Amino acid sequence: MKKLPIFLIIFSIFVICICSLTANNDYKLKAVNSAQEYLRITSFSKKGLTEQLIHDGFSKSDALFGVNNCRANWYEEAKRSAKTYLKIMDYDKEELISQLEFDGFTHDEAVYGAKQNGL
Repeated sequence: MKKLPIFLIIFSIFVICICSLTANNDYKLKAVNSAQEYLRITSFSKKGLTEQLIHDGFSKSDALFGVNNCRANWYEEAKRSAKTYLKIMDYDKEELISQLEFDGFTHDEAVYGAKQNGL
């Protein structure tokens, strides 16, 4: 039986590792693209968008990477979401803040969204 040179073994391991990293990066980039696409369509909280990506089949790690790297401004997302809610229902300030928090926005983001929409 002929022995493989150590260089060939190390090189093979290296190639396998690189291929694995590339595949992992592909999923992460797809998660970023999906997050950006969702935000072009409608507003999401960071929590809500993470849950949506997981629901779409991304791993939690890839979903979090996508959400953390999609360049979203969560305060502006809360403002957009608040505007949408106010178009379809008559909320007072506390009701709207409560709804935005239910959607996953932080308290500060929800307050910002309400204030930016005149409440």
